[in-house]
Amino acid sequence: DDIVAQFRSDGLPASVPLLMTEYGYSAFSNESEMNRAGAILNTLAVAEFLARGGAETFFYGTEPSALDRNPKCESWGDNTLFVADDERHIIAPNSTYQAARMLTTLWADSSGGKHSILTTIVKSASESSVPVNAYAVHRPDNRIAVLIVNRDPTHEWTVNLHGLSTPTAALDVWRLSSAEYEWHPNGDHGFAKPNSGARKSTLPPNMPLVLRPYSIVVVREH
Repeated sequence: DDIVAQFRSDGLPASVPLLMTEYGYSAFSNESEMNRAGAILNTLAVAEFLARGGAETFFYGTEPSALDRNPKCESWGDNTLFVADDERHIIAPNSTYQAARMLTTLWADSSGGKHSILTTIVKSASESSVPVNAYAVHRPDNRIAVLIVNRDPTHEWTVNLHGLSTPTAALDVWRLSSAEYEWHPNGDHGFAKPNSGARKSTLPPNMPLVLRPYSIVVVREH
C-alpha cells in the first residue's frame, strides 16, 4: 500500500515534505536483524519511501550494541549497525551497516546535492511477478545508479538493464550476498563470516546481471 499517496489524498499538501524519522527491523532483538533479512528490509524501506515521494529517512540504532535476546523471541540479535561487547566497544559491523553504506555512498552520492528518483519498472516475460525490486537515481555527478534487491532467499535471478544513459559502456557493480556477509547464530556469541562489505566488479556492455539469492546490488555508470 502506498502510504505516501494516502497522506496526499487525505489532504496533506505536496509542499509539505515527508520524513521517515525512525526505521529499523524491530524494537525486539532477534536473529533477522543480524542476517541479510535485516539489511534487505531496511534497504527496501528507504528505497520505497523515497521512490514514492518521501524526502528523507533516518535510521534508528546507530549506537554499537551487544547481542540480546528478548524473552518472547527464540534468537539473539539487536537493532544496531555494529555488534559490540558489553562496554559498547565495536567488534564488527552488521549487515545493516554494510547495506547502509551501499545506499549512502554507492547508490546515492555521499557528497550531497540534488538526487532525482527515476521511474523504474521490473517486468518478466514469463512470470506475473518476480521477487526483485529496482530503484534508479540520477545523482548530482550526472551518473545513474540502480539499486536492485533480490528478495528470493534460495534462487538466483538474471536481469537485463535498459534505459541507462550510456548503454554501450561497462558498468560498476557492487554486491552484498552470502559471499560477502553470512551470519552464524551462536547465542550471545553469534558472528558474521564472511563480513567483507560489498564486493565490486565490472559488468561488460549489454551483458545480463545475475542476482544471487537474498542479495543487494548497486549498478552505477562510470
